[in-house]
Amino acid sequence: MLTNDSIDVFMLQKLQAKQARYLEAMKKGPNVLDISDISTQELKTSIITNPETRASIEIELIKKRLENEKNKYLADSAFVLRKYEDFTKVLAEVTKAEISYKRIKDYSTSTEDSNSDYWKNQLPFYQKTVDLAKAEVQKTITNLASKGVNVTAIEKQTQKTTDKISIIEAQIHELPITKDVLIIQYKEEKELQIKMKGNNDHVKDRELENRTLFKKDNSHTPTINVEKVNPPIYSDPICEHSRFAGRR
Repeated sequence: MLTNDSIDVFMLQKLQAKQARYLEAMKKGPNVLDISDISTQELKTSIITNPETRASIEIELIKKRLENEKNKYLADSAFVLRKYEDFTKVLAEVTKAEISYKRIKDYSTSTEDSNSDYWKNQLPFYQKTVDLAKAEVQKTITNLASKGVNVTAIEKQTQKTTDKISIIEAQIHELPITKDVLIIQYKEEKELQIKMKGNNDHVKDRELENRTLFKKDNSHTPTINVEKVNPPIYSDPICEHSRFAGRR
């Protein structure tokens, strides 16, 4: 039975939505009552009545859950990336070649560099390195496709995973703000619980509930004849005569 202390008041709040269903269920006598939508973790943290402490614990739980999700995405991404590791290697070579080409091009257009003409002559060689690296990328894509690895699909999946990780990291970064919001929420809940303790008559509530649960139809209650159940010992005239004869 729910009583008027912190955890029971909280439980009462959580079960109010189910109260009508519960009473109806008790009348019909089912074996199971569904309370699956009540969070056991929330019930545990609700025992803590200090709003600041409760909010701190909730934030730690949220942070742990978010970090677990992030690690899961990182693990999934690493698994996917291993499928086209050869592609990432040749793609890195393209990036490296393009950086080198850009550096030489800057040298060739610099008015302060006396060797600018030399760097201009070197540009075609660096451009060729870039072209060869890109050709190797296309060759690798074709090779992976023959093995059933779709590079384009993997790139899209990797980008989605990266975006999800970014969202999670942003949520973790905003946890201090979330904590402040929770503290305000829990303070309001505590004030409400105090008001409920002062206004609710739990004895009357339980009395009404018991009447609803255990109300019986007395119209068919059998009448018990006490005399038939426990007849007088000396109802027989002979026994009655013997009793008085003994006295004489």
